[in-house]
Amino acid sequence: MKADKGNKIIIMDKAEYSARANRLITEGPYEEIANPLKSFVKITSEMLNKHKKFLGNGKKYHMLTHNPVVPRLYVLYKDHKPDSDPSPKVRPIASNINAPNEKVAKWLLKQFQKLKAPFSLSVKNAIDFVDKLKEVEIEDDEILVSFDVASLYPSVPIEDIIQLVDQWLTENKVDETTKLVYMDFLKLCTRNSFFQFEGRFYDQIDGIGMGNPLAPFLASDIFLGYMEKKISTERWFPRIWLRYIDDIFAVIKKKDLVETLNRLNSIYGTVKFTHEVEVDGKIPFLDVLVKRNGKKLEFKVYRKSTNTMRFITSDSYHTFQQKMAAFNSMIHRMLNIPMNPEDLKEEEDLIFEIARVNGYGRTLIQRLIDKQKRKIHVKNLTTLEQATDKKRRMKLTYYPPITNQLTQALRSADIEPAFASGNMIKDRLCNNKDKIEECMKSGIYRMKCESCDQVYVGQSRRAVIVRWKEHKCDIRKKNLENAIALHYDQNETHKFNEERSGKLLKVVSNEVYLDAWESLYMKKFEDHLMNVRPPPLDSRLFKFCK
Repeated sequence: MKADKGNKIIIMDKAEYSARANRLITEGPYEEIANPLKSFVKITSEMLNKHKKFLGNGKKYHMLTHNPVVPRLYVLYKDHKPDSDPSPKVRPIASNINAPNEKVAKWLLKQFQKLKAPFSLSVKNAIDFVDKLKEVEIEDDEILVSFDVASLYPSVPIEDIIQLVDQWLTENKVDETTKLVYMDFLKLCTRNSFFQFEGRFYDQIDGIGMGNPLAPFLASDIFLGYMEKKISTERWFPRIWLRYIDDIFAVIKKKDLVETLNRLNSIYGTVKFTHEVEVDGKIPFLDVLVKRNGKKLEFKVYRKSTNTMRFITSDSYHTFQQKMAAFNSMIHRMLNIPMNPEDLKEEEDLIFEIARVNGYGRTLIQRLIDKQKRKIHVKNLTTLEQATDKKRRMKLTYYPPITNQLTQALRSADIEPAFASGNMIKDRLCNNKDKIEECMKSGIYRMKCESCDQVYVGQSRRAVIVRWKEHKCDIRKKNLENAIALHYDQNETHKFNEERSGKLLKVVSNEVYLDAWESLYMKKFEDHLMNVRPPPLDSRLFKFCK
């Protein structure tokens, strides 16, 4: 399985994986139920029908999931937790891909992101965190503390979140009609937290499932943001409080630590905070080690002990830009976090060592460092802001014999290619979700006659087995508008069996791509094709598919 944090693969006995996951389900806010898919689909469809006038322009159809499944649970192993930790040490993720309300949740999140953000004391990243702290002075009677919300997503009370979103929409002066639609969709996406694991179905009684597209916004921005707003005026609230999602850095009077922790844990019964205090004047937060130096704070890049120094190696089948991305990020962090000369030299030497481990030379990394230093120098000499990059981008699978030629053509049309690898080792090894039978997936299929070499190629937004049975029905009813029925009418002795004849050629979840994939496979089988209608699309590129 994938590790919870870091670019690693964890190898574990399958029985232990199952035991840890089941223990987490048993101890968590979950209860076993019957298969909820039919009712889940029904209430989603009813909600979309209710607001189809508001959505308009066929939006309701595009927000439907045509071949829905109950979200499938998998867990990630927390290898950064100590061995003495008595918990199952796994993080549950309920994959909402193709869930009945997945598209509704994604649409609603986009609408929320257009509004003014709720009150928050959060930081954007490590550099923003350091910028807010570098001028702070720490007294001798104060202590550096990091707070963490234990299991944030399952702990947040859903009904409270619904009320807080209602309040936030009112503050944003959203009109009543729009607000009603948003709140109905919000309830649909938060009160139906179903998932399946090892063939059994569960309902999350409270909290929001990790994997729900709305979860980070609702739990971090809305819930914790309003909690911060509520307590920020209290006498006991820490002088310094900086939050990143559910991790909080605080500066507190030593004598007030216990009271502060008790106060935080009394706000909501289900939400519990854990804490860590500085050790030898040092405490890690995000990927920064914060250190006392008198009354001032100093900073250093922090890496966990589980860090492997492994990134994309020099001989990997990736673009040069992808290989350099990790090093550019490390160099950017090194140059933008203020460090004393010794720590800066240590970090630079470590970046050179990471480069060596992954097969890159020192000269190459030095060029990257010099380039970023020049950028910082130029930025400090001007008050002008850099122009916004408005280029259109197209995602392409990296394959130099073809993509090198496509790149030139795309750039001539002011389109910048964004390369991706479609063949990652961890993606081949790590798939712990409940398996879906091939015939229950949607996409491009072929039906082959059992008595000759003729093939029919078709597409289906629903499970392909449903479409295959419809073909069988058309054969029986002699519906000659159907190409398969026409073939068997003209060849009465030929045999047909939907399960033996049918085969899923390509899983296609996004219906936007169905016509292109169907056309490509029709070209591939054109010498033996029984289809009567021409392919939906025609392209010279299809000649390469044979």
